[in-house]
Amino acid sequence: MKLAAALLLALGATAASAQTNDHVFRSLRWWPDPLAARVAGLGGAAVALPDDTGAARANPANLTSLTRTEVSATLRHTAAGASEPAAGTIPSDPLESHTTLGHLAGGGRIGTRWAVSASIAGTRQARLRLDPRPLPDGLTDEGALDLKVTGGGVAGAWHIGRAVHLGAQVDVVRASISGEYRRESPGRPAELRVGVGGAATRLAGGLGAVWEATPDVRLGLSGFTGSGWDLERTAVSPALNVTLDPGSAFRLRQPAVVSAGACVRLTHQVTVAAQLDRVRYGEIQDVLTIRLGAHTRDDYALPDAWEPRAGVEVSLPFTRASLQLRGGYHHAADGALRYAGADAVEAASFLGTAPEHVFSAGASVATRGFRLDVAAAFSAPGTQLLVGVSGRF
Repeated sequence: MKLAAALLLALGATAASAQTNDHVFRSLRWWPDPLAARVAGLGGAAVALPDDTGAARANPANLTSLTRTEVSATLRHTAAGASEPAAGTIPSDPLESHTTLGHLAGGGRIGTRWAVSASIAGTRQARLRLDPRPLPDGLTDEGALDLKVTGGGVAGAWHIGRAVHLGAQVDVVRASISGEYRRESPGRPAELRVGVGGAATRLAGGLGAVWEATPDVRLGLSGFTGSGWDLERTAVSPALNVTLDPGSAFRLRQPAVVSAGACVRLTHQVTVAAQLDRVRYGEIQDVLTIRLGAHTRDDYALPDAWEPRAGVEVSLPFTRASLQLRGGYHHAADGALRYAGADAVEAASFLGTAPEHVFSAGASVATRGFRLDVAAAFSAPGTQLLVGVSGRF
């Protein structure tokens, strides 16, 4: 009865304004999926990478470095993996495999100073299964969550003088979510059943700049706003035969990112790139709405994080084509909520996730008008394989 009273008190409110502390979100991690195969092979270090429509998604100022009009597309497959909790003794929540669009883009110069592009990108997709996890109160949590985020928009860039490029991007970003979880004990009706669902569309934007310090050295800076979507939540208690939440709004938040980096051509055959991202994960914790238990937002930790990236590319020219080989690294922060308060149930649910060392490799075969790219990014949440094609005219 104490549990039932707590559920009625905590879930009986009529509205929620932000992502909730419902346990369906216990392993949701907000680090971005790679979009273009060449960029993925470089560990995502593309904020200063020239002459590539995939790099323009990382920094719209890169558009004015395009030497020809380019159309490119990438397909991304994510293998089955797991969202590993920071507490190594707790079983992980499995992530199911899926295949989706990485990006589809076209861009080119307009005169000598301007360039424009249009693109669609699958920025985040996760199919998460919450395997049964016994909790200290004698109940068990289990459920599933399916999230998909897709953005499409336009970008433009301006080449100022000899060395400075400025760019801006506007995206329409759509998120759809479907999920549910239940708390129950074997052989009894569920004490709690919560569902989340819906789809919403919001505008997002980004700005970027590139400085060509020398013909072989480029420095880049970009910032993207992130997005927030109003979705729906319901809650019932079959054990009490009570509707706790007939339908209320909550906001799902994707954090903003600021990036700075460099791209250096060491020789005609070797290029290196490095990048440092500041990911505003704290925006998720800042708007968290408490829907279960008498806890405060400050009991949940998800700080902003620095995430370095680096990559190297080697080009091997042949008579009619060239072969490019590349490798990269990305240190991804935990990116998931961790409960830091005194409640044992919440502490067993929101464990955070372990940081990831993501290594990547890729290759391209390029002619004057065509390029085929392949890449793989290796991580515990699921190795990602990307295949991309680019045409130039």
